Amino acid sequence: MKGIKTAIKNTLAGKRDPPQAMQSRSERALKYTFNPFDEKWHSTGCRVVVEKQPFAEGGMRFCLRIFELEDNGDFMPCVAKIFKRSSISSEAYFDEALTQMTSECFAQDFNRQQAKYRVSFLPVSVMLLEERQHQICCVEPMMRGEYIKHNDNDG
Repeated sequence: MKGIKTAIKNTLAGKRDPPQAMQSRSERALKYTFNPFDEKWHSTGCRVVVEKQPFAEGGMRFCLRIFELEDNGDFMPCVAKIFKRSSISSEAYFDEALTQMTSECFAQDFNRQQAKYRVSFLPVSVMLLEERQHQICCVEPMMRGEYIKHNDNDG
């Protein structure tokens, strides 16, 4: 456990050298990414390391740190968002991700129309954690710095 805590601390400090402990705790996942050009979901296999305890939660979901491992030893720190209610269908995760990706497309159109304000949404994918009884989650890149939530599920 000490090795993974060191990896997380190094990651959040901007260091890019995960210890061997991170590789040994990795598990298989299937990552689904939406392509707006062909309007289809595409899947690729990957390896991830998932923290055991949530670091944040909202009204509907809780958040876990997840690290997507690359073949060359690099890794991408991300956030996995999982609905609190286990009765939520896997389709709801794909709908959530598609909504966020569609919002990014509209944001890019908005940004092309004017230059005063810039709007963007993080890219998001859906991930199936194969070794966790096929747990499904939405995954987006981890933002650096302090996060302040400015809205909730009511707007």
